[in-house]
Amino acid sequence: MKALEFRDRKRTKELLSQIEREMPGRRVKVMHVCGTHESTICRYGLREALPENLELVQGPGCPVCVTPTERVDEAVELSKKDGVIVATFGDMTRVPGSSESLVADGKNVRIVESIEDAAKMETDKEVVFFGVGFETTASTYAPVLLEEHEGFSFLGSVRRIPPAMNFLLEECGTNVDGFIAPGHVSVIIGSEAYREVVDRHGKPVVVGGFEPLDVLSSVLKLIRSIKGESKLVNDYGRAVDEEGNEKAQILIERAFEVKESNWRGLGDIPDSGLELKNEENDARKKFDLDIGKDETRPEGCICEEIITGQSKPDECELFAGGKCDPRNPVGPCMVGSEGMCNVWYRYGGT
Repeated sequence: MKALEFRDRKRTKELLSQIEREMPGRRVKVMHVCGTHESTICRYGLREALPENLELVQGPGCPVCVTPTERVDEAVELSKKDGVIVATFGDMTRVPGSSESLVADGKNVRIVESIEDAAKMETDKEVVFFGVGFETTASTYAPVLLEEHEGFSFLGSVRRIPPAMNFLLEECGTNVDGFIAPGHVSVIIGSEAYREVVDRHGKPVVVGGFEPLDVLSSVLKLIRSIKGESKLVNDYGRAVDEEGNEKAQILIERAFEVKESNWRGLGDIPDSGLELKNEENDARKKFDLDIGKDETRPEGCICEEIITGQSKPDECELFAGGKCDPRNPVGPCMVGSEGMCNVWYRYGGT
């Protein structure tokens, strides 16, 4: 299908009218867990078009944003070692650690487009790939990590989305009426991976795509579920099925083991991290890294509140005052293209 089919004006008006008619007579708060959804919402002005009593917020769906300070500090420490090159994606070089980022002077850092590029880098130094992401990215890391690569190791901050959704409801007291789950993650893990969120907490979950009509369709199905019986709905059937990509899941299971993991703004979440099974290729073990948790946050930055849907970028004094922008990001939410502050800076948030 062509993208234009999912941006049809007539169908957009029909969906908006249906949403307006079926909205309950109270305020409804919906959380999506994906920066790509936020980009679509802002780029096409969906918040302005939706009913005033419907609030859309972004949860911890930006991998750059949820990477905790100590993980950045580990990468910074390695980048200062003789005989080591830290390879990572461009946005991760600009995420602030407790005192500096990877773009500061004196660092041995290379920007790469993939883990394959890092593993194949021709150098006499040890290449450490600093990799972040969710299940989607984990499926691209796994094949490389299962191969033998001399002079290569992995510094990971890889996470699982469903445990974070449960944690928001159980431990953070997050008050939302339902979730739009990320389509790309769901391609890997399948729609049934969110069953626990629905059954345990009674919160509906709709797996949604990324075009404007996808988002509006997901919102409509959520509203219907909120008014009736909480359901798990796969609204992205052209890409997602119930069980997900079994081959990718097997690769992830072979390369990683599930463990507790620290998320910026959320803390330790059980079963939410994917840690490398092969300790010989684990940079933390290889270089005996021992950096404890660091709760440092830049003065005035409210990324932690934005990540958990408690606040929006225009409520941050740094964002509103023009003191934080993509060229000079103060917090991680302004760094990555999936961060809510970055998206609002580019498109506006309403």
